[in-house]
Amino acid sequence: MAIESCTTWECVNSFASWLAAIGTILITGLALWLSVRDRRINLKAALTLGLLPSSNPDVLDRAVFVLSFANVGPRPATVTNHCWELPFVKGIVFLQPYRDARVASLCSKLPIELTDGKEGHAFYPDDFFLLLDEPEKFFFHKNRYIAWLRISFFKVRVVTTAGVRPYVKVTRAVRRRLWHQYNGA
Repeated sequence: MAIESCTTWECVNSFASWLAAIGTILITGLALWLSVRDRRINLKAALTLGLLPSSNPDVLDRAVFVLSFANVGPRPATVTNHCWELPFVKGIVFLQPYRDARVASLCSKLPIELTDGKEGHAFYPDDFFLLLDEPEKFFFHKNRYIAWLRISFFKVRVVTTAGVRPYVKVTRAVRRRLWHQYNGA
């Protein structure tokens, strides 16, 4: 039957088998994607700047680096730690900000189990990286170029019990603040 001579539902019905085949493929793909999506750990994490009160609880006057991690997926995730990856440093570095008395009470106790929508925090005081025993082995290398590379390209990852290590989004303000600390500003 020619398409030009179709004036009834016969034209529409001629595409029914093609439409059913395409619909079956799309529905099968959607079901597969939904089943895989629910099995993955989905953490969102960010390293930002923040302010905390010091002696007067009404005044926010103490600058801190805030590492926030939240579970945005249906699968529960247990966060055990976080690690730092620096250019020109072999291996990974684990720091424990909750051992600093100034912010220890505010940091989430690790390991922490995060269900859908729950979040945890780790706070680093503003001068934490300056007060390390050997800051030149972390960010503040003696060579200015290496220090700039470390500050510009370091990565932070959240460590989970499932073996997944999602990357942390490091804001530009954090990198700028670390560079100003290196320059003594």
